[in-house]
Amino acid sequence: MKSNSLLRQLSHGEVAFYKTSLSIATISEVLGEIPFQILQRCFEILLQKHPILHCCVTEREGTQYFTLRASKKQKAQIVEYSDQGEVHKYFQEIINSTLDPQKSLIEITVLKPSPSIKNNTSTYILTHVSHIVSDGMCNIALHSELLALCDQILTNTPISNNEGFKNKSLPLPIEDRLPHRTDGATVDDMVKKHADLITAIEHQDLHINTPPSTSHQIEVFSQTFSEDETLQILSWCKKRNLSFNTVLTAALLISAHSATHQHNFLVRNAVNLRAKVTPPLNPNEFITSASSILTSTTIQQDDDLEALSHKVCSSINQALVEVPFIENHIANKEINKYLDMPLAFHISNMGKLNINPIYESFSLESILIAPGTSCGKTLPIVISSFKNKLSITTHALKDLYPQKHVQKIVLGAINLILSPN
Repeated sequence: MKSNSLLRQLSHGEVAFYKTSLSIATISEVLGEIPFQILQRCFEILLQKHPILHCCVTEREGTQYFTLRASKKQKAQIVEYSDQGEVHKYFQEIINSTLDPQKSLIEITVLKPSPSIKNNTSTYILTHVSHIVSDGMCNIALHSELLALCDQILTNTPISNNEGFKNKSLPLPIEDRLPHRTDGATVDDMVKKHADLITAIEHQDLHINTPPSTSHQIEVFSQTFSEDETLQILSWCKKRNLSFNTVLTAALLISAHSATHQHNFLVRNAVNLRAKVTPPLNPNEFITSASSILTSTTIQQDDDLEALSHKVCSSINQALVEVPFIENHIANKEINKYLDMPLAFHISNMGKLNINPIYESFSLESILIAPGTSCGKTLPIVISSFKNKLSITTHALKDLYPQKHVQKIVLGAINLILSPN
């Protein structure tokens, strides 16, 4: 196959992520040594198993296509670190760097401890993947598959034969798997519906007017609950027939109301369309299935956490009914073009991460995912659960959301959740 072959045209959603240069960074902390040569070999196996990861994007007369990269081997990078501060700094640098889809859709870096560090066996595996071909679920699957391959090689377990590109084609985009609406409504109808929702009430965003900045740097702030706190929170939610997603959304809105003294907020909740298509997608199938719903919430003076959670739950459930239609998905991408939309939060719930923490030759201590910041003035938040612990991670532009501002809202929400009554 020639490197300049046009394999498939990008879909509407893939083009939306291409034009906004969105990517996703994920970092895994592994306890135990994985030789770099083995990680490189496993990376090459992954590229063979998933041809779309071995592609780049080519533009021809204003149309974008997936193109097979030149045959030159794609290598993982290796970087030594001296302390945890350097790991965090490097992760921040990756989050704030731009992945050029015309050159590559994936980069991988291995952070290994400097020989000067005593009694440190932590190796960090950092992937940077274009949102064109991957969503949060894909990135977790990528790390899971990579670690499983490393363990197989380290334990001399045979790896199944892989045909590479020979019998593989690029996966169909999510748009080709979604049904059309049964009521005859068009994409334009859905865009108008979104626009009407946005303009119906004077909604409040959360950004602070700060001096102009040219850095537009993303800062990550993460909080993890203990196992006992996680059990307490989930038990409270279950007794009230609520999901943690709706409770966190409500808590964030109450905290935002307290911080801004505003009452009306727009929230975007990410939706995994993998669960909305038939037949179900393969968990390791690399496509971007990310979509989202837009909901409007007005906080009343007497709203407590439970009452507002039920209000949010009702609003989300109503919006979810319309999600699995191609017209809604495309309209959702179109509405992303309104960069000044007064959006408060963009919440992505990853749920329980489907990745094994224990292997024969090493263990996975932690994993953190930080998707590229959403378009517009919004505070993006990722929810996840790993090793029976809930985590909340924000990844916001610091010129819009200074860290103290973010911490005030997020920690205010956490305090509400831990003491809901």
